[in-house]
Amino acid sequence: MLLLNASGCLDALTAPETARQLDAFVTKTVTPEPREGNPPVRIAETQHGMLNAIGLANPGRERFLAGTLPALRELGVPLWVSVGGFCAEDYAETCSRLDGVTVELNLSCPNVDEAPESAAEIVAACRAVTELPLYAKLSPAAWDIGEVARAVEAAGADGLSLVNTIRGLALDERLRPSLARATGGYSGPALKPIALAAVYACRRVTPLPIVGMGGVQTGRDVLELVACGATHVALGTVLFGDSDAPARVRSELVEAVSAAGFTRVEDAFCAALEAVRDASFDASFYVGELVYPNVVGQGLREMTFRVVAPAAWADRVRQADWKAMAALPWILMPSMSTHSQLARTMFREHGVEPGHVIEANQESLIANLVVSGVGVSLLPDPLALDLQAAGQVCIWEKAVLRGTLWFIYLRERANDPLIQGLVEVLRETWAPGKTGTGDVPPSSRNTADAGGTTRSTIC
Repeated sequence: MLLLNASGCLDALTAPETARQLDAFVTKTVTPEPREGNPPVRIAETQHGMLNAIGLANPGRERFLAGTLPALRELGVPLWVSVGGFCAEDYAETCSRLDGVTVELNLSCPNVDEAPESAAEIVAACRAVTELPLYAKLSPAAWDIGEVARAVEAAGADGLSLVNTIRGLALDERLRPSLARATGGYSGPALKPIALAAVYACRRVTPLPIVGMGGVQTGRDVLELVACGATHVALGTVLFGDSDAPARVRSELVEAVSAAGFTRVEDAFCAALEAVRDASFDASFYVGELVYPNVVGQGLREMTFRVVAPAAWADRVRQADWKAMAALPWILMPSMSTHSQLARTMFREHGVEPGHVIEANQESLIANLVVSGVGVSLLPDPLALDLQAAGQVCIWEKAVLRGTLWFIYLRERANDPLIQGLVEVLRETWAPGKTGTGDVPPSSRNTADAGGTTRSTIC
């Protein structure tokens, strides 16, 4: 899980130490032309939050690219650039000028006039001009935010940011609007239930990575967003009054995770293996070691993984030994997965351990993080080679790792006609040239068995 800031809630150049506490920094929204923003009064406090009507004040695209972005790169923190505009072409042109960052498309600012195109149309326009990761920032005011999520996913979005502020109004003692524009974007603790509902609704309809935000003040707030389906979490209004909020929230998160009965925050996700073990599903596909005695599997194929790093690190990686590679930031799936086990076993065989580890639970997200310059990871051979050919990653040639993909089900269901039929279909489908066995319990440990055994070929 990554901890970020919500766009517009932190100036990294004036508060670099706060920015460096984050896993990635999200810029203020950049528009094609400079904007002074809305006239004052632009900020008003309320009983349970804050209204703002800043109006996307920013230096404009050219000044941002020439001055602000290079300065931000000096911080050494992975960057997300928030992109705004007033038509699809505005968004697309800015995206086409960016490199080495993740893009967050601000599709939902309540303080400016909206583009005439739909969110999906804007995403599609940007997807046509860039291969950078695209996150669509959606409004909680959408009648069916799940449908919007589906639409932007189909248009090419790589992830979602949920949620933006929601339009609100406050009155002063004279019963007049507190803001010069009258309405503004409402944020703060009262936004959290709305954010939780939006994340929950979108997670039900899409597998895309989700950055949850809105009302996050504590570690418990982070855990609740993760429990609803957020992959990452962003801090917003809390940063205005607490420059140490990232460090404090991380510390509180450890306590909140333990109090909820989990070992790690990622355990709050409902993983496929857990769902099968608890009989929530009849069966599932899984890449990892089968550690539960009541779960058995059909081995389907051997998977080969490569060690990949951001393309800009090519010279650094080419000369790296095992110790140097272990010292780099690593992006791994949860610890019980083959992905994590392969990496850790690989390093243990050479007397080292990967240092700083960022956990992510989806292959597409891991690929995006590596391309964006966040760290090093393992990717399946075809994907790694494609990204290398596109100049987006480099491959460390000293290691090739292999594991097995399984079809898993409860041992007690092994004689169920439904399960037997599925297994037979899979055997016929995967049989030619594939590695597979029959029902194999997790206690098996020889290399022909399917008990989650992983094999690594170290060059």
